[in-house]
Amino acid sequence: MLNHSSKRIKLPLPPFTIITLFAALMIAGVAFVPLLSFQLEPSPDVNNITVSFSWQGASAELLEQEVTSKIEGVLSTVKGVKNIRSVSSNGYGFVQTALDEGVNINQVRFEIAMLMRQVYAGFPGGVSYPMVSANQPSRNGTKSILSYVINGPGSASAIQQLAEKSIKPKLVQIKGVYEINIYGAPPLGWELSYDPHELERCHVSINDIRSCIGNYFREYELGKAYDVPLTRPSRSSYSYLTLKTNGSRQIDLAKIPVKKIGNRNIYLSDLVKMSYKEQDAYSYYRINGFNTVNIEIVADKNTNYLTLSKTIKEQIQNIQQHLPPQHAIMLAYDATDYLQKELNKITWRTVATLIILLLFVLLVSKQIRYLLLITISLISNLLLSCILYYFFKLKLHLFSLAGITVSMGMIIDNSIVVIEHIRYRKNMRVLLAVAGATLCTIGAVCIVFFLDKEQQMKLIDFACIMIINLGVSLLIALLFIPALMNWLPLKVHALSKQIRRKKRVVHWNRFYLRLITFCSRFRILLVPVIILLFGIPVFMLPEKIESDSRWANTYNATIGSEFYNKSLRSWVDKGLGGTLRLFLTDAEQFSYDDIPLERTCLKVTIHMPKGANLEQMNDLVVEWESYLSGFNEVAQYQSRVYNGQYADIEILFKKQFEESSFPITLKNQLETKAAFTGLAEFNITGVGIGFNNELHTETTNYGLELNGYNYDRLRELAEQVKTLLKANPRVEKISITSTEDQKGERSNYEYVFRVHSQDKLLLHYLSPHMISNALTTLSGEKRRISDVLYHGNYVPVILSPVNKTADIWEVMNGAVRSDSGTYVRLKEFADMEKEKEGDQILRENKQYQLVVNYNFIGDLNLGEIVSERIIKQVSADLPLGYSLKETKHNFWRGAKKKLTWAILLTIGIVFVICSVLLNDCKQPLAIIAMIPISFIGVFLSAYFFRYKFDEGGYAGMIMLCGVVVNAALFILNDYNNLLRDYPAVPRRRLYIKAYNSKIVPVMLSITSMTLGLTPFIVYSKDETFWYPLAMTVTGGLLFSVIAILIFLPLFLKRTCKK
Repeated sequence: MLNHSSKRIKLPLPPFTIITLFAALMIAGVAFVPLLSFQLEPSPDVNNITVSFSWQGASAELLEQEVTSKIEGVLSTVKGVKNIRSVSSNGYGFVQTALDEGVNINQVRFEIAMLMRQVYAGFPGGVSYPMVSANQPSRNGTKSILSYVINGPGSASAIQQLAEKSIKPKLVQIKGVYEINIYGAPPLGWELSYDPHELERCHVSINDIRSCIGNYFREYELGKAYDVPLTRPSRSSYSYLTLKTNGSRQIDLAKIPVKKIGNRNIYLSDLVKMSYKEQDAYSYYRINGFNTVNIEIVADKNTNYLTLSKTIKEQIQNIQQHLPPQHAIMLAYDATDYLQKELNKITWRTVATLIILLLFVLLVSKQIRYLLLITISLISNLLLSCILYYFFKLKLHLFSLAGITVSMGMIIDNSIVVIEHIRYRKNMRVLLAVAGATLCTIGAVCIVFFLDKEQQMKLIDFACIMIINLGVSLLIALLFIPALMNWLPLKVHALSKQIRRKKRVVHWNRFYLRLITFCSRFRILLVPVIILLFGIPVFMLPEKIESDSRWANTYNATIGSEFYNKSLRSWVDKGLGGTLRLFLTDAEQFSYDDIPLERTCLKVTIHMPKGANLEQMNDLVVEWESYLSGFNEVAQYQSRVYNGQYADIEILFKKQFEESSFPITLKNQLETKAAFTGLAEFNITGVGIGFNNELHTETTNYGLELNGYNYDRLRELAEQVKTLLKANPRVEKISITSTEDQKGERSNYEYVFRVHSQDKLLLHYLSPHMISNALTTLSGEKRRISDVLYHGNYVPVILSPVNKTADIWEVMNGAVRSDSGTYVRLKEFADMEKEKEGDQILRENKQYQLVVNYNFIGDLNLGEIVSERIIKQVSADLPLGYSLKETKHNFWRGAKKKLTWAILLTIGIVFVICSVLLNDCKQPLAIIAMIPISFIGVFLSAYFFRYKFDEGGYAGMIMLCGVVVNAALFILNDYNNLLRDYPAVPRRRLYIKAYNSKIVPVMLSITSMTLGLTPFIVYSKDETFWYPLAMTVTGGLLFSVIAILIFLPLFLKRTCKK
């Protein structure tokens, strides 16, 4: 027979009031769920403003001196800017500013736009107007979420104009849309064809034509005037004054005067042939190889992609109704399909986890009320947490959702412990232990905030969600569960069942007491065994120490001796290394690749050498599109041709073939095609091992970063570091770049025209400016010189020579006219050489940056010793304001050190929390000893199951530091309470009693958490983050059972005594 528990728990508020309050908060939580931000991947939460610009033909050094430095100077005066980073490359550059928290980004953007308007007047001719953009998405965020195709009668240009005027303005108003790109129709513009010989005959240069058109449409800023209306003097304001050189709205390019020779005015129509026609495309974007008008929609970061996609689709339907007849908008690509699929997958796994946990609770308790208590507490916990997610602006993506799933097991653990304690003890003395266990887990997770920014990006939301969920679970355990138990009292088993249960407990206690007694006799033996099973890191000792100190000589004569390294090291490492050696010495296990989270696809990246034009690259891409059209298994392929040097093709598969062998089969066929395609280099990734036939890259695995305020001096120091590295025979492929370069620097080459006789220039009355004009004429390339307003749209003005591009022989042997009227050949005083293209210039907070990249052949530990020695040697002579440090190429460079320090810091946090809660410094040591024992399970699972130990494993180990101590903390809390209540009873007997009262909820907690991770182990084997996280936590939890049963009483010395 079952009886209801009659004793009620005293609470600070009436149970009905507490239940009503939590019910109201749960309803509010339901309302906040649609307001949360759902994304595919985490994005950096930084407010930034980017100023981008270009200067065709300018070198990185010239661009940095004339443009970048000036923009940096004015941006440094803006209030709220905390960081300025600039990159100057050949022909283009950008300056990115990071803003302080709480700064109004729209106000700062407006201020920067006004400053750019002022500073632009001081830029050299040819520099584009700086473009200011706010919160520019990252590399992963710039991918379009939706693409549409527009069909209709008429030309592609007419359809694109319709899209620009009728569709784009309505879509850009939607909150969350970052930009909208429209492709497909070649731009219309004025093309001015000229004969270089005719220009030469009229003594007119290309710069004269450019200047006359620019001056004809130029506007001059005269400042601002104080405007006071006569009728309303109180409404005075400032007005900007602009001088327009062309006041007429009618444009007639033919009548623009260029030059005056004698009494004759030479107009533009006398020198060029003008035609308004379609221009060459600047880039190409096609879906399935069709040249249609496409609309690409890019989402802003920190946006709910699912909600945004739904809003855009609704707006497109409204636009469709107002389009002219026979025009249609069709969806061509939807990136949110994969996000929805992954969200459904995680939802299914989470629901499966929840069902498993609830069935487990029902199976153990055999009471519907018990199950109802757990379900209500779990749902209330998640809904209350959603409110905090919104106010703390947390983003829900595929990594942070793991925090919700994993925390569900811990939430149920806390609920089970509190319910069991109230059910049998009828008091709230367990709350101290529950608070301590929860704070230990929160303290362990807080270690994420001490990691590098690169490591934090994916784990920060995971950690915040874990902290919020566990913090809310503490509140629910303190108030809500006791109130619910007063409202829904659990049934207590009848006396007969209690007697049978106690008999089983007595039999188990006798066995467990004998086990503790037996183990205590061999305590001196068991402790060293478990230490050796964990491992002593002697295998991490270097083979030799490069130093002349006394300690180094002693080390080299013993552990660093040839006899030890050849005869003893392997045996000692295996004998003392334990499972730690198996875990750390597997280099492939720690290899980390930043795999994007997207549906199965192949990405073909194509590079062509400098000098190739857009049409040549497009012809190659069209050939590949034709090849892909023959595969029915391919659902879609998107082609983007950016310029003559770079293009990519993204291949998506039909759903029924995504998980089949076809993607890898197609990849192999594409590799074969790439191998037989000349004039281009290919990089094919997505499934399997990446293919790369690039010949102009040099892979490196180490880098030394130099920072300083003078670029030329910094370059000299980089050359000095390079010289020191060359002296080491293990170092190869040394290069100096502006950034770290692990995957290999692409070596672009260009022809450099170098004058070797300045005297001959003066002799023939030649100037560098004249030579530059001659080379421009001989190049034969079209040049965009201006943009003019024509029929309501800004259209480009293109200068196009009628002659073909000259080759190198014609350039060097062609006749160039000098100021004296004579003709000379360029080869008489200059030569042309093929040289490596100059590197970009990077500067952050007015400090230049250079990185010496190199490849070290040999052991990674020895490589770190070499880099540290170089840093120490060079840093001793560095001038004030200069620094040298080692770069970190990826997440796991130095992973052993990072992981070790993170775990030690976590253990320190747990020790402090346990010492405060237990009011003792010895018992926390016994609790902390559970952590390394549970790590043995992590090491063994990682070694035998051979999974990649990425951020999921990293997060799992940090989380284990807090989770595995919970069981020991619960038992010791009861043990200490019994010591105070029954000081005369033997300690071992009190420990057994405390063990009996808490081992059931402890085992239920461990079992529930392990079962909760089962769906992710079974169905996520090939996925990053999820599988390592589940395997790490599961392996650690299973081994923690051995730690609790056997080693916890052994580490409590007084408990082992009779």
